Amino acid sequence: MKSDRNCSYLVPILKAAKQVFSRLFSLELDPVRFFPLMEHGQIHICFSKPVTGLVHFSNGVQGTIMLCLPESLARRLVMVMLQTEREEMDFSLIADGVGELTNLIAGNSKQELQKILKASLHPSLPHVILGKDYKVRHPKKVEGEASLVQCAWGSFLLAAHMKRPLLRGVAR
Repeated sequence: MKSDRNCSYLVPILKAAKQVFSRLFSLELDPVRFFPLMEHGQIHICFSKPVTGLVHFSNGVQGTIMLCLPESLARRLVMVMLQTEREEMDFSLIADGVGELTNLIAGNSKQELQKILKASLHPSLPHVILGKDYKVRHPKKVEGEASLVQCAWGSFLLAAHMKRPLLRGVAR
């Protein structure tokens, strides 16, 4: 695993993703590269047909967990989740499955993230973006990091953006 910086937010998220993928799909995940987000928290999605799940956090910390999968990998994962071999599937089922997968990863990482961030987190319902040619952009001063993750079925992107609460009397 190549690390370009300390990816403290991603550690519990990757740990949760590894548990979820192992339990649901019997897949091992290998985070092959960590990287900081581009300027102003922007990520350009590079898969040809991505399906991206987002779970936002609010309360003590504001942030987002993002799971970006190529459509072919998303379809295969959802087929296993639904216990079907039917490859022809309505895109709304794929979106629901990716949303649920993102929600599972967020939920399983919440407790450890709260310890790291020293604040409570309240997750949103998952949101899913279908298609390409979009950028996910976050405000300035939002800390973000991502990892390219590989498994036997393909590669995907896992990212986190977190804005810590301001502490009174402490300048950041």
